[in-house]
Amino acid sequence: MYDMKKVFIFLLLLILVGGGSGYYLYTMKDSPKANSEVRQNKDVPKQKGKEIKQGNDSEHKNKKGKEDGKKTDHKKEYTTSPIHFQKVYELWSKNDIPGAQKEAEKILAKHPDNLNAAMQAAYVYKSTTGKPEKSIEILKSFDETYQDNALLKSTLGLYYADTFDHTQFEQALDYAKQGYKIAKNEKKSDNDMVFHVDAYAWTLGLMQNFDESIYLYQKKIFENKKVTIKDPNSMLHYGMVLVLNNKKEEAKPIFESILALKVEDVPKEKQNDLFVAQATAKANLE
Repeated sequence: MYDMKKVFIFLLLLILVGGGSGYYLYTMKDSPKANSEVRQNKDVPKQKGKEIKQGNDSEHKNKKGKEDGKKTDHKKEYTTSPIHFQKVYELWSKNDIPGAQKEAEKILAKHPDNLNAAMQAAYVYKSTTGKPEKSIEILKSFDETYQDNALLKSTLGLYYADTFDHTQFEQALDYAKQGYKIAKNEKKSDNDMVFHVDAYAWTLGLMQNFDESIYLYQKKIFENKKVTIKDPNSMLHYGMVLVLNNKKEEAKPIFESILALKVEDVPKEKQNDLFVAQATAKANLE
């Protein structure tokens, strides 16, 4: 049986804080929100517990050689050229959520066939509303063209998982598994694989495939000495999978390790995720 109190706290925090969706962002380094929000948490006291050494996904580079794919029904070129959302993040950091969303819409309308623009717009919608449906709609239009894009597949898997709708979990698992396999076949570094392993293992955990989920987290991330960059998302998800599997004592040191993280321990594109992870970890330790 699930510990429904902990599950409720977890889901509530995800909705209120935006779901920790920084995993989906190509250029989180441009976001002042990431720096401002986490800075408020820099004095979180360290907790005793086993520190977990593991990694973070640095796969925010455009795939070369795939930029000229065409969608036959529109006859438009799909690209992954960089699109900057600095103005969006400036509005967001000032808590002008409607303004940030409107600006994101303008950029996406100007670059409707750009995957990078779509990924960032999807991130903005998810993080400012706490709901992934609009983001899924945006990214699904690129799915056919980018059938071998691991980041897109894994991101869609996480968005479907973030609906917390049991009827969507099979779809979430399908996308996450595709992303994981594509990334693995591309022989990505162990650090870059963390995002894809997390997406796959998290969806397995939500579907109560606990043994396989825990195995992936342990062998591919937390016991993998080649993983050197710390990722609050995978730490949080691993802890929650253990909680859902009634292994609260095993989850406790993981949540304590999350609270012990400092901003400088986490790559810039993960700093917003650290804020969410620490809030959720603290709630699970109380």
